[in-house]
Amino acid sequence: MRGSLRGHGRPGIRSPAAARRLQSPSRCSHQGQVAGGIRIGRRPPPLRQAAEARLATRIRAVHQESDGTYGAPRITVELRETNGEAVNHERVAR
Repeated sequence: MRGSLRGHGRPGIRSPAAARRLQSPSRCSHQGQVAGGIRIGRRPPPLRQAAEARLATRIRAVHQESDGTYGAPRITVELRETNGEAVNHERVAR
C-alpha cells in the first residue's frame, strides 16, 4: 500500500503523465524550443555582423553619391565628417 501513491500529491515529484507532457518533443517544437529548454530556429545576427552590414550600406551610399570616384580614404573622411563615424580606412577598404 505504501508504494501505491507513486509520488502523486507530494511536492517536487511529478506524476508520470506530467513528466511526459514536459518532455514531449511535439509540445516543445511548436513553441520553438526543444525538450532541454534550448531555443531552436533562427538566431539574430551577432552585433558586430549587424554593425558591419550597416557600415557597408553607408559606404555604398557615399560611393554612389560621389559617382564612384571616392575610394577608401575619401569615404573614410566623409563618414567621419558627416556621421561622426569612428571608422578606420582599412575597415572601409574591406
